[in-house]
Amino acid sequence: MKFTALDHRKKTISINDTVMVLEGPLKACH
Repeated sequence: MKFTALDHRKKTISINDTVMVLEGPLKACH
């Protein structure tokens, strides 16, 4: 149960990091 919650949290963080990396250049262009 705890491991699942931790794994889910890691996935959420990785998704947020990917979004920030993708939005970074877009915001810089605009």
